[in-house]
Amino acid sequence: MPRTKLNNRNKFDGVIAVIWGELAVQGMQVSDLAKRVGIGQTTLYEPKKNPEKFSLERLCKIGKNLGIPIETLREAAIRY
Repeated sequence: MPRTKLNNRNKFDGVIAVIWGELAVQGMQVSDLAKRVGIGQTTLYEPKKNPEKFSLERLCKIGKNLGIPIETLREAAIRY
C-alpha cells in the first residue's frame, strides 16, 4: 500500500495567510507595501512560493507597515 502524507501543508502558510489577508483587507497594493518596506515587488512575492526564505527583519517590517501585531505573527508562525 502506498504511503501518503496527510499534512503536506507548509508550516509557514499561516504567516503568509496573515500578511496577504491583511494586505487585501486594507486594500493596499503590493507595490505600495514593497516601497514602504524598501524591497522590490518580486522580492515581496517570493515568500509566497518559499516562505521559509522570509528573514525575521523583513517579516517585522512587513508586519509593522501593515499594522499586524507581533503576537499575531507569532501565533501564525509557531505550530506544534
